[in-house]
Amino acid sequence: MTINDRPTPQIEERQTKILGWPTDTLCIDYYASKHEESSTGPRTPSRKEAPHTVLILFPGNPGQYDWYVQDLLELVKRLGRGYAARAVSHAGHSLSGNAGIVNVEEYARLNTNENADVSTPWTIRGQVLHKAAYMQQVIAELDEVQLQWDTQTKDEEAEQSTYGRPCDLKSKSTSTTRLSSTTPRFIFMGHSFGCHVVQQLCILKPELLERTLGFLHLMPFIRMKADYFNQMKLNLGASSPSVLITLGTLLSRTYQALPKSWVDAFVKLNIHDDKTRDIAVRLLRQPAFVRNFFTLGTEEIRDIPKDTDISTLGFLGKRRPIFMLFVGNDQWAPFFHMTEIARLQAKNILPPNIFMTYLPELRHDYVSHDGMSSTVVGWCLQCITSIAMEGSAMNTKLVNQGFSSNRSQKGRLRSKL
Repeated sequence: MTINDRPTPQIEERQTKILGWPTDTLCIDYYASKHEESSTGPRTPSRKEAPHTVLILFPGNPGQYDWYVQDLLELVKRLGRGYAARAVSHAGHSLSGNAGIVNVEEYARLNTNENADVSTPWTIRGQVLHKAAYMQQVIAELDEVQLQWDTQTKDEEAEQSTYGRPCDLKSKSTSTTRLSSTTPRFIFMGHSFGCHVVQQLCILKPELLERTLGFLHLMPFIRMKADYFNQMKLNLGASSPSVLITLGTLLSRTYQALPKSWVDAFVKLNIHDDKTRDIAVRLLRQPAFVRNFFTLGTEEIRDIPKDTDISTLGFLGKRRPIFMLFVGNDQWAPFFHMTEIARLQAKNILPPNIFMTYLPELRHDYVSHDGMSSTVVGWCLQCITSIAMEGSAMNTKLVNQGFSSNRSQKGRLRSKL
């Protein structure tokens, strides 16, 4: 008899409806692939393992998780058994099938039985409530996985005992206990606007915060204050969303009319990875997406706090570690946002449980740049490892000093303070 004890994580993607709106969801799980080669005795098919820790990713704009699939898969592989990942698109911004990116008003009119409120895809609060409903689905699904895992494990142990293999039973029981002895905990990951959604969700749903081990904020768009000239341009666009929507729709219809190969060749000038470029091309050729993107995006510019949200960061940071990654040339999470948080920490206004890293060689849209994802994955891995080791002072120090570029920038930060 041979037993394969090295399962590999697998990807499952599906479209569902959350609060009445088409939504793409992603699951990455380990599957136990255990079977016996003998002709007698029980045979156990592959089954989803019950994780102890689940990474939950909320994307930044334009709102699809598709950009992050390979990064999440790499993280789960490197973290190993007991870890899983989940991700979700913005409401009405999904890419799968013809019902993904929708004409919001027309969809709401034709699907009155779904109670699809147009504020869900077009407002910050709507997207936060959408993620709250999504997390209810995640928790129900994880509870079901846990129940199935425990039930089948008990059945297998009984069958193995019947067939008289105490050594196999002992090794299997040890593995099972490691995977399923605790209620799954969450590590929330956000990119850009997704960080703001994460924070608002955990304020809205304190029961989720209780199950949360920590936060990873990638280029956190949690404050709307750019440098003077960029802020002027953003304010102008936010004050005239109809102009942006009209121009963007005309451009998207032009892309839609052109052969896809032509659009692909144009996008390839900036995005070389085939999978990432395909996502961009599909978005550019969907005119209905333009209105969803700019309606939500301009509200973000108008409504996200202009100053550091001390109450939210203070509340969350006192209870769970928050790791933030800032990058170069970023109008959504500029360097001075990081220095202000550091100043507030120095004055004991914000807790020391907020850890910041600055990597100037990266960019806000790192998912569309060759080679940047590997650096971000490495940073995430160190942060998650630190969180898993209960965020001791030694481990958080290792995370903050993990990159040579960060060490040099810390010196710059101290000098600015």
